[in-house]
Amino acid sequence: MNKINCKIKRYLLLLMLYATPVGLSGQSGILTVHSDGLTALMAKDAVLQEGLKPYRIEPAKAFWVENRTDSNRLFTWKLSVARRGLYKVNLLLNMPGERPDEDRRISVELAVNGKKTVREIVAFPYWERHSLEQTVELAGGDNTLSLGLAPVSGTGHTLQLYSVELIRPQVERQMEKRAARLQRRPQWFSDAGYGFFFHWNSKSMPRRGDAGSYTEAVDAFDVAAFAETVHDCGADFIIFTTTWAEYYFPAPLQSIDKILPGRTARRDLIYDLSTELSKYGIKLMLYYHLGHGDPEWWDRQGFRSPDAGNLFTNLQEITGEISLRYKDRVAGLFLDDGMIYYPHNAPFEDITKAAKKGNRDMVVSYNCWIFPQLTLFQDYYTGENGISMETAKAWDWAIDNAGYFTSGPQTGLRATFCGLLEPGDWAHLPKDTDIPPPLFTSEQLTEIVRTAMARRNVPVMNVSVYRDGSISPETFRLLKELNHAVHAKRHSPVLDSTNAAQSGLR
Repeated sequence: MNKINCKIKRYLLLLMLYATPVGLSGQSGILTVHSDGLTALMAKDAVLQEGLKPYRIEPAKAFWVENRTDSNRLFTWKLSVARRGLYKVNLLLNMPGERPDEDRRISVELAVNGKKTVREIVAFPYWERHSLEQTVELAGGDNTLSLGLAPVSGTGHTLQLYSVELIRPQVERQMEKRAARLQRRPQWFSDAGYGFFFHWNSKSMPRRGDAGSYTEAVDAFDVAAFAETVHDCGADFIIFTTTWAEYYFPAPLQSIDKILPGRTARRDLIYDLSTELSKYGIKLMLYYHLGHGDPEWWDRQGFRSPDAGNLFTNLQEITGEISLRYKDRVAGLFLDDGMIYYPHNAPFEDITKAAKKGNRDMVVSYNCWIFPQLTLFQDYYTGENGISMETAKAWDWAIDNAGYFTSGPQTGLRATFCGLLEPGDWAHLPKDTDIPPPLFTSEQLTEIVRTAMARRNVPVMNVSVYRDGSISPETFRLLKELNHAVHAKRHSPVLDSTNAAQSGLR
């Protein structure tokens, strides 16, 4: 009960400090439309007609709004436009339901300053970005945009709207060119069979006993044994978490220390991990969390939604230092919580450029969860949809021979998907508790991974890990069997000249 009360108190503290109140009728403020980029008008920020319900309200993240009625319901935004002109309109929309014979047509009523157009679009049983055929003209200064959505058949479908995007066509073309120049498609990523996710962090618990301090855990992490385990289990790359749950980074970073001292480590665990993993030809990627669940860190960002404060400026400095410090030792970044970046008009291009300062081949992604990709300025799809045959098949979206989507809401991105290998949380958090047995048998997991590999879709399995860097013996046996089943042979350690001479191989 005490743990539950603590969680409730912590959530209420974040809600009071960092969230602008949003009622069922939405915010009544005026939203700025950016003429030099993409503007996302979030459904939750609209004035909502009766019958429209926000799915969920959180302090920093933005969720969708639902129309569960059979009739048209209006979303209305008040806009301030710096530059008069024609703007393209996209809808991020979902109509749940998978009956093959159902009518998926939606009537879209769009009105700008009282000038109304009505058209039909066909929705999908998943989130997709729908581009309306005609542009709309926005005047300089104040504007009012209203959107009405209703199923044509009126048969009780639920419609879900995440956002309306506005962008000038010429600006979109320029962004597409810049994004293409920034994107990288490294060969190792196309060749990868599968990877592992390790949510090791300040709250990770040992199998038995107390956790000790974060810096003590970083110092005690056995990177040699960890890398050997990853190799024995057959992964081509891993994603290792930083700043998850509480905001702590397992290496000395000046950009973090100047914001909040005491949140980094003396030992450079990232450097040591990359060194050991590289002996087996295994790539290291890092997961980064913005830290909105850590009140002390979050308060230093000056975040007061809808104003992001210094959050994205700080992020650029941190990712830039990571890139310059590690260069090609870190092959990629998994930037979590796109549902904070996107609603606050994050400077995606600048963040991605910062992340590639020291390594132009760094692959970067912003976790969009179930939504379409939220920016052009990224390299791969995070695919946080679980490990299953459905996610292995990627809902039959087309994937080319290099492993990149050529259809569907993630077009242009490297196909990957991730999820839990064992039940529970992403990290091992309970005290004096064994990691539970895997969710899959060897036969089940092998079938999923083989299906994914045949599709050129990369599974990233989250492996629970104890505080010392070790994993469950049952999971280890399962993954060794998987490795044997899907790989004819694996890499041997890459020995430098000194090690080779000591081994008698030179």
